Amino acid sequence: CSESKLSICDIYQYHTDTREALERFERFKGEKSFALAQSKNGSEIVGYSHGLKTKKGADRRALKGCKDRVKAMNINMTCYLIR
Repeated sequence: CSESKLSICDIYQYHTDTREALERFERFKGEKSFALAQSKNGSEIVGYSHGLKTKKGADRRALKGCKDRVKAMNINMTCYLIR
């Protein structure tokens, strides 16, 4: 996790659903990325991608998925790439 000063990198603080999604994600092959957003009230939103040709493409898709979910829920959160 490149955001090491943030609690967003502490896997032990993630909700069970988020940890399970991350475990599934780790089994994917190819270029992949996982984005996570956390609200101050504890909500978590994820976006991930896998099987892409480039890491940059995987990063873009994971961030877009996370941001689209944040926008749909109308919550003020920031998505971070954590994998």
